[in-house]
This record gives sequence, structure tokens and C-alpha cells, in this order.
Amino acid sequence: MLTRLTFGFLLIITSLDSFSQNSFKAIYTDNPPAIDGILESTWDNASVVDEFWQREPVVGDPISEKTEFLFLYDHNNLYIAARCFHKDPEDISSRELARDVDLSIEDRIQIILDTYLDGRNAYWFQIGPRGSIGDALVSENGRAFNKSWDGIWDGKARIHEKGWDAEIIIPFKTLGFKKDQDTWGLKLIRYIKKNAEASYWPLTTLDAERFQVSDAGRISGLTGISQGRGLDLVPYFTTGFSQKEGNEKALING
Repeated sequence: MLTRLTFGFLLIITSLDSFSQNSFKAIYTDNPPAIDGILESTWDNASVVDEFWQREPVVGDPISEKTEFLFLYDHNNLYIAARCFHKDPEDISSRELARDVDLSIEDRIQIILDTYLDGRNAYWFQIGPRGSIGDALVSENGRAFNKSWDGIWDGKARIHEKGWDAEIIIPFKTLGFKKDQDTWGLKLIRYIKKNAEASYWPLTTLDAERFQVSDAGRISGLTGISQGRGLDLVPYFTTGFSQKEGNEKALING
């Protein structure tokens, strides 16, 4: 019996080790990228996250299309790019261009930043293949979702022969964070509409909230960043209408 239990424990540890990339270090740049949806050579030196696992339709399966998220930062901004490869770009679902619109029937990526590393609250950002962006505040460890928040940031995207790319700039002055803390929580999501697929970094399960914060990965090395004169928007998690997890449309779309 003891031998069987030991074997089972080792099997679980081995399985968990296969999902190894749960943290990475951000890369500082003196040459910030132009935010136009075209990934220039500046991104060649960026940190890369490329291990994505399905939450739906098959929990734990690798993502069906190659996906890379790239990270750079400077004194004032966080820069994020995504390469969303697609075997047949004609199957990419995307029509919207406007901000804060329903993207439930479209391909899209989402970024969740737990800047206080409290495992409960986070900023949520979304962009679609034609550049439609949206944002929100997540609280109660993913159970509440506040779409009335509008941060100061920007993103561009474009569809091309290999799939679609996106670039995002998030000024640090639009975020609240502890100035002496160089590590944030981070969750990345890609939705592929054709396959009804939602893939995450790091690995998550159907038992977790869709935008759960406590199981986020880590981005570290964010040193020497500045909020300038402080936040340029409403106070963090204090205003606006908060929608609960039961509102499926609000949580899926953004």
C-alpha cells in the first residue's frame, strides 16, 4: 500500500512539473515599441510566455494554436505584445473596432494583472484581432467584475497571413501598486472562437473562477517604475457597478 501511495504522489509531482513556466522576469527597454500592431525588432529582446493550456474544451490539453505573449517595460510603461498564430486566418472571428464592446463571438486575448499581489483583486485588459480594447476591475478573487472602470492605456492589432498580432501599452500611472514590490500576479488568456477554446497561462481548471486571481503566475523584475503624480482615474476598486460571476456575458466578453 505504501509503495502504491508513494508512486501516486510522484506521478502527481511529475505532472505538475510538466507545467513549469509559472513565473518570469520582465525585461527593461530603452527603445520602447511603437504601438501599431506590427511587432518590430524591439520585441526580439522581450520576455516570452508560450506555454498555454486549455481550460475549455479539454482541461489540461495544450493550446491548439501557437501563442506567444511578449513583455517589456520602461520607467513609465508596461508593454505587452501577442503573437496569435492561426492555421487558417480566414477562420479568425473578428468584426469589432470600438472600445468596451461585446467580443463574445470573436477571437481575443485577455490579461489580468494583480499589481498588489493580494490574490484577490486585479486589473483586466482585453483586445481583439481588429484592435477593439476593453478593461475592467476584478475583485473577490474573480467573483466580481467591474466594467465601469476605464483606464488610460492603448492597444492595436492586425490580422495577417499567419494569424494575428497585438500590441498594448499600459502606463504605470493608470495602475495602483506598491512601489517597493517588483513582482505582480499575472494571468494570460487566449480565446479561439472556431474551436470554442479558452487557453490559459498558467494552467487552471474548471473548478477555478474564470478570472480567478489567486492562481495567477508571476511577473518579476519590475524595478524603477514610476506612477508619476499618481493615478489618472477613479480610485482602485472603490467606484462603479460590480457584476458577479453569475453574469456570464459580462465575464466572458469584457
